[in-house]
Amino acid sequence: MHTWFKDRHRIFGPVLIGCGLLLVPWLLYLSFRLPNTARARNWSLMWTGVDVAEAIGLILTGILQWRRSPRRALPAAFTSALLAIDAWVDVTTSAPGHAKVMSIAMAAGVEVPAAIACLVLAVSAFPVAGRAITITTAATGGPTTAPATTTGPAPALATDPAPPLAKQVLPDTARVAVTAHDGLRRLGRRTPASD
Repeated sequence: MHTWFKDRHRIFGPVLIGCGLLLVPWLLYLSFRLPNTARARNWSLMWTGVDVAEAIGLILTGILQWRRSPRRALPAAFTSALLAIDAWVDVTTSAPGHAKVMSIAMAAGVEVPAAIACLVLAVSAFPVAGRAITITTAATGGPTTAPATTTGPAPALATDPAPPLAKQVLPDTARVAVTAHDGLRRLGRRTPASD
């Protein structure tokens, strides 16, 4: 694998920050130069496409949430952003009067709450670093407390009513200790085993 790909966090982080900073002058230009009104082609096609993407995102997020899959994070985050943008564009582009009232009602009653719910589902898909979780190990057959990992899906919780992930338990408690020790060592923290 190429070195630049292995060091992508060092490369892409500054590049993305630079791109975001370059957008600031562009945003200032747009705010002063764009007209307040414009005629748009394919307006109905554009909004139909947005609503189709929202429907697909909500359905996919719902299916993955129903299955308790951490993979829900990506479609949930995408759908959250899309719903928030939909609400913003609806409210800011609607004509005064009944159309404005309806767009505000839709944003406040449907789009923004759905966006917040999807964002919560996206964030909750990631394990919390340092949080203790209880897992059932194959070696002992009993519960063991271990720190949550920050990579990959978390092991099945022992309190879950026989979830599908229950069969994917860690083989022994030694692996939990090694994983926790390695994770802390990478963070530069001292552990009792490294003293």
